[in-house]
Formats: sequence, C-alpha cells, structure tokens
Amino acid sequence: MRGVRFATATAAVVALLTTATGAGAAAPRQGGAEPFVIGVINAEGSPSFDFPEYRQAIEAAAKYANAKLDGINGSEIELETCNTKGSGEGSDACAQQLIDAGAQIVLAALPVFVAHDTFAAAGIPVIGNVPILPSDFTAENAAYFGGGNPGVMASIAIYLKENLGAKRVGIVSTTNPAGATALPLLTDALDELGVEYQVATGGDAEADYTPLFRAANDPEADAFVSLYAGEGCTGTMSALDQLRQTDPVFDKPAVTTALCASESVIESVGEAARNWHFSGGGIEVRKPKTKDPDAKLYRSAMKKYNEEGLVVGGFSVPGFQLLMTTRAAAVAVAEQEGTKGAPSGQAIFDSIKSNPADIEVFITHEKLDCGVLPDRPAVCVLANPFTSYVKNGKFKLTAERIDPTPLLG
Repeated sequence: MRGVRFATATAAVVALLTTATGAGAAAPRQGGAEPFVIGVINAEGSPSFDFPEYRQAIEAAAKYANAKLDGINGSEIELETCNTKGSGEGSDACAQQLIDAGAQIVLAALPVFVAHDTFAAAGIPVIGNVPILPSDFTAENAAYFGGGNPGVMASIAIYLKENLGAKRVGIVSTTNPAGATALPLLTDALDELGVEYQVATGGDAEADYTPLFRAANDPEADAFVSLYAGEGCTGTMSALDQLRQTDPVFDKPAVTTALCASESVIESVGEAARNWHFSGGGIEVRKPKTKDPDAKLYRSAMKKYNEEGLVVGGFSVPGFQLLMTTRAAAVAVAEQEGTKGAPSGQAIFDSIKSNPADIEVFITHEKLDCGVLPDRPAVCVLANPFTSYVKNGKFKLTAERIDPTPLLG
C-alpha cells in the first residue's frame, strides 16, 4: 500500500465540506478518559482530486477501534474531517478548522496540499501515507508511511530490471502534473540502472490509447510502463489488450501503479488486466479466506463499519491502515507511560519517528525506518510490494519487497 501520485493541484476556490463522523462521542468514556481528537484532511469533490474512500476507510477504522478496542487506551477516537478539494486555499482553511477543533494529531489522507507550517506552529503533528509536494518530504512535524512518487518510480524501475529482466521498456504517460512529475523520476531511475526506454505522452483522457502504445513500442522492448491513473487505467489496459490480440509484438508485461488495481478498474477491464503488474500490495485483503490477521480484521471491519461495505482496492486499504497504525503507536506509548487514556499527539509522533521495534505498518507489516533518506526526513517507509493480475479477478504476489533506497539515498 504505497505511495503515489500527484504533484500539483488546481487553484480553485474551495468550499469546505466538514462532517462529524460519528466515530466518537464528546463525553469521556467510562473511567474518565477524555476523547482523543484526530483531524483528517482529504481531497474530495474536485474533478481532478476526489478520494472519498480514503476518508470513509479512516472513519470505519475509528468506529471499529472505538467499538472493539476501547478506542485508544480508553479514550474515544473522535474524528474531525475537512475537505481541501485539492487546493492550497482549502488546505489553509482546513488547518485552521482542525486547530480550532482541538485536534491532537492530523491524518493526511490524500489532501494534495498540507499546511505543514500552520500545523507545526500549533504543535500538531501530521501522519500520512502519500507524500506529494516537496514540503511533505521535508516537514519536521510529519511522518509518512510511504515514499511517494520518488519511492514508487524507483521501485518500478528496479522491478522492471530485476524481476522482469527488462533491458528496454516502452513508457506511456499523461502530460498532466502527476505524469509530468512521475516521468522524470522513472526515467532517471532507469538511466541509473542502465535500462533503455522509449516514451510516448498523451492527454489525460485519450479517445484511443493504442497510438500511444504504438509510439512507445520497440520490437526489442521487454515491457511497457503506464503512468496513467483514473479513466486512463481502463483506457490503457483495454488498448494494450486490443493490440496484444492482433499483434504478438505487443504481448509483453506492463507495469503501473496501484491506482490501476482498484476494484472499479478491474471490474471494467476484466481479463484485459492479464499480465499487468502493480506497485503496491493489498493482495491479502482480496482473499475471502486470507490467513493474514490484519487482512482478516480489515475485511470484517469494513463489512460492518464502512458505509460502502467491503472495498479491497483503491485508497480504502491505505485509509484503514493509516488510522490503525497510528492507533497502535498511540497504545504503545500509553502502555509505556502507564496512564489511562490516550497520550498526547506529540508523544505519539515522537514515538513513530523513533522507529520503535514493536510497531509495524498495518497490513503491509513493514517496520518503520524514519530518517532512512536524510534529505526526505518525513519518509518512514520506502519498500513496495508488487502484484500481478492472474484471472477471474485474482492477483498474485510477484515481489514481496522492492527497496528503492539504493536509487534514492
């Protein structure tokens, strides 16, 4: 469950969407522990940035924790959510809203912009999964359980060479800000590894993606890479499938990000997803009979507490993961302090940044390694698993752990 994907956002004027989640009551729980207020910022409702499933999964995890795990050491988890709509103005307004609400800590779902300086001035740490802008990587008050675009693109380059044996690849990429940021990160990593490439770029919503693959293809290429997301996932998968059926020179593996492994994309393209490989894990949550305890918990909790029911793709898993990992760190600190109720947000953050041996990221089971990249101190996890589509909606794990540190350090 790993990082991706956007670099800049639209500068539209934001109308804030603020909701009380019902994850916790305002009154203290039995035993006198005060509620613990967690701020949640996310981008929703914008044509370019709309990730409601991220917030919904955080809410489901909070409801589960309050109902089954006594919140955080007896403190009810109370969420205060705010919609940035993917703009800087919205981020600033959300920061003030969460400060006024008394948030102890802020979970950055996928807000695109994060007002790190404002939160830092108020003494409120930020925890997230997907660093996007340069300030996300360098903020002193932030910790991210993913390496963002630099980590994902470097991991894809390593996977292409070491796991697929690629010596030359064809790349199709959108020219939107996300693609414009990701593409040089990918090509720089390929250059460092000595993998040759041919690039074809197109718009956000091409009527036909086959010309892009034709332009990127080289008879000697060993694989394709797509840097498209959203509707571009279905478009590129369908186009390559069409080409594979008519010309064997296109029948080669393709690699893309976890955004294209969502349920909606796979349901739309069906078996056209054959021989596509995806950065990011989450494969265990797709298995009804999984033996992984975190995946079992996720499936049962989402069925009961998520307003959309069980969702196993997209940003639902990272959302649930973000709340549960943060809660685990909080409980560990509370137990060390020997006090009833949740510790302070700063104490939780300080513990996360110290890389405690007994805390791992929920579902992926990655150990924290904050500071692994000195020039990106907010990054605490870099490694990425990879999966590939098999058939009938099923995936297989093709690489348990690709560590991009050698290309980033």
